[in-house]
Amino acid sequence: MKDTLRSIKGQLDRLRSLVPLGEDLREFVSQILDERIASVASDTSMGIVPPSVLSQTQMLASARIAAELIDTPERLAVKPEGIVDIGMIEWLLRPALPLNNDEFEPMESGIWKNLPSDIVARQSSSVCRLDIVIDTSDPIHIGTGFVAGEDSMGRFVIVTNAHVVDEVVRLGWPANKRILFGCDFSRFSVDIGGELCPVEIDYKLHPTNDMALLYLRNNSVNIGDRIKPLQVAGSAPENIVEWRIGVIGHPAFDSRRDPFPQFFGFGNEFGIKRFSPGFIRALDERTWRGNDVYVVLHDATTLSGSSGSCILDLETMDIVGLHFGGWPLHKQKATTHVGDVIAQLFESNGAVPMWKLVEDPFCSDLMFG
Repeated sequence: MKDTLRSIKGQLDRLRSLVPLGEDLREFVSQILDERIASVASDTSMGIVPPSVLSQTQMLASARIAAELIDTPERLAVKPEGIVDIGMIEWLLRPALPLNNDEFEPMESGIWKNLPSDIVARQSSSVCRLDIVIDTSDPIHIGTGFVAGEDSMGRFVIVTNAHVVDEVVRLGWPANKRILFGCDFSRFSVDIGGELCPVEIDYKLHPTNDMALLYLRNNSVNIGDRIKPLQVAGSAPENIVEWRIGVIGHPAFDSRRDPFPQFFGFGNEFGIKRFSPGFIRALDERTWRGNDVYVVLHDATTLSGSSGSCILDLETMDIVGLHFGGWPLHKQKATTHVGDVIAQLFESNGAVPMWKLVEDPFCSDLMFG
């Protein structure tokens, strides 16, 4: 019981950091939940919820009960679905919105309801899912990348994480000619993607930062006129606390090992292109992949397939970060409406500060957008 209560208090502290300054946590999330529940009911005939959205409504209703217990964590700790309830609330505060043709459905409530549905359309078109195909297999999702510029040979430069490329190399690329490694710029559906554009066999890995460069011939594949290098920020923002950002990537993971995210927003739609709004929390020095590196800490919702996602400043729309992963907390058992699951939660997300790489010798042959 003590461990559960400690965990609940820690998660509530995280929730408090996600709401606007000066707002009461209980009142704020209760209003958002009321608006969300009302919007679900208004979309159904006579307010009758069909089976297709019943589980979502149950989750919202359970979270609404939990919201009333926020000021008494001892009572929330004994609620069987308490961890899932907090996950649902966090999802509403930091959603990962599916993109369709690079636009998302407008939000009807919450702190992001005024974001235009096409705010990231220009940038999203230059973000790709990185897949491999072995012989004639279906594409296997490896990570995310984005077009950051061109090299001296006129090739598009795809920025992603070094650990993403390491995984592809571990699987045998580029030596194994049966493996095709490429970019899909139109993965808006679980079942249907766009053309897989092969990358060149040469690549570069940064010696300390979790960053890699891949190369794509922009005149050899049909990638469309909308795909252009994204603008990379040349300096850090003046006010970190108020820095609104958005992550564009392809969140995915092994649901057999950690099914928890299915219960508060993702459903079964993993690996599709999504937009995740959030805030920069801090700039810090941390150890990652055996190196002490300067990192951007953010609170946007991501999963393992988000590795290599671009992080946008929502005011300038410049690229300010390269998402690489997070620092996990201890796994916890969570009770859901279909039984107990093991929840893997994270303390914070990390990203490479892109403005620090603009003048890095590693990028000397990269003409940024």
